Amino acid sequence: MSNLAKWFLMMVLVALVSGSLMVACGGGGDDDDDDDSADDDADDDDSSDDDDDDDDDTEAKVVYYGEDGIQKVIYDKCIRCHTEDGVAPFGLEGYDNAEKYALDMANETAKRAMPPENVDNSGDCGHYDEANLWLTDEEMQKFQDFAQGRGAEGNPLDSLDIPPPLEGLPEEDRNLVIQPSEPYHPDASQATDDYDDYHCWLVDPKLDKEMYVTAYEAVSDNESIVHHTVVIPITTTKVQLYLSYLQDVVYKDQTGWPCSGTEMGGEGLASFLSLSGPGGGASYFPEGTGQLIKPGQKIAYQIHYHLEPKDPNDSAKHWSDNIEPDQSPVYYKLEESVEKPAQMLVFRNTDLYLPPGKENIDETADIVLDQDYEIWGIAPHMHELGTTYQLDLVRSGEDKADETQCLARVVNWDFDWQGLSTYKEAIQAKKGDTLRLSCRYSTMSRDTTTYWGEGSKDEMCIAWIYMVALGEGGV
Repeated sequence: MSNLAKWFLMMVLVALVSGSLMVACGGGGDDDDDDDSADDDADDDDSSDDDDDDDDDTEAKVVYYGEDGIQKVIYDKCIRCHTEDGVAPFGLEGYDNAEKYALDMANETAKRAMPPENVDNSGDCGHYDEANLWLTDEEMQKFQDFAQGRGAEGNPLDSLDIPPPLEGLPEEDRNLVIQPSEPYHPDASQATDDYDDYHCWLVDPKLDKEMYVTAYEAVSDNESIVHHTVVIPITTTKVQLYLSYLQDVVYKDQTGWPCSGTEMGGEGLASFLSLSGPGGGASYFPEGTGQLIKPGQKIAYQIHYHLEPKDPNDSAKHWSDNIEPDQSPVYYKLEESVEKPAQMLVFRNTDLYLPPGKENIDETADIVLDQDYEIWGIAPHMHELGTTYQLDLVRSGEDKADETQCLARVVNWDFDWQGLSTYKEAIQAKKGDTLRLSCRYSTMSRDTTTYWGEGSKDEMCIAWIYMVALGEGGV
């Protein structure tokens, strides 16, 4: 039996269209060596008198508290997941936690492993909205300076308030709910590794007419384990029958089914309605746009449960036995019409040949557009061998022939952090322009050749693009 949908992972975090829809949270675990070193430093500091401590804070480039301290960056970019009760393996509320994990934060941010933001928002390739979690060079340096300053505290009177949860979708706008048919008890025995349980359901929205999704909010029953949710509209009868067979026949004695691959019956992964991590609040498609749902169209709903125990001496299975069943919903705002009907179109390079033992293998594909489009957002996708990614728009007009505009760039691909990043302003693409999709892989960990495929051990090179067609026809 083939595995199903190991999909995007986030936090991201986070927003699909009024923001970067990002699956967020997790990772960046505590480094024992770093903690030992930090503890030794703390012991050394204890031998100093208070005046010495004050001098250390005065001389430190970055202290914890205040608008100019590391507290501001943590609260802006990290605290949504890194709370004591959140899905991340440790909390970052307060000075004591920041001091304890100073070296971990410095190490993870230097690698851009944290925060969970794949897409480069430096300004060199696209200009994304404020929900993008990309760290500026200045913010990255603050983590380094804070660690090198041995976690200098600063003045507690300058402390900032923990930001409130992001605003949710108003009750009156919750026109549709997608959720498991019954509560599901996450189970580490179903995990694809020690910690991750992916579970899917086929849901009937029961619409009696065409409607457009213009906003949504994913709500976690248990934010300590819900890593992200993905909602996929089924586009073909073949896929719908396949998933119905899984749910109603193969796994009829349970709610939903385990879906630990990235397979959705082939062309079924042509789009998605939403992808969200914990704490993302309400997400809005660009003003005037929305995605169509048709009567009779079924929805595949996936929840990724991350079952990493807070206590490193505990086992994932034992810890998951003690959690409550989950039935996390996603709420949608529906409208009968929109000014600009949009689609989440998929562009892919399926001609992948990746021999083993190679540090860098580059694969590139060109796709010519057959009409004009407004491009509003990009969701890159590769699997575990991916290292870097770039999507360019190559202009074709006489006045701009061969002019290249970078649409999306990933400098340090992380399979666990994927999502849709939306632009501050739409990018105009013309008929005849070319989308150039470039994916780089490392196969040093493999001893056999890897090809295109939907299993997590296969590979992909994909751009999901949220776009509005401005002429007849399609890509």
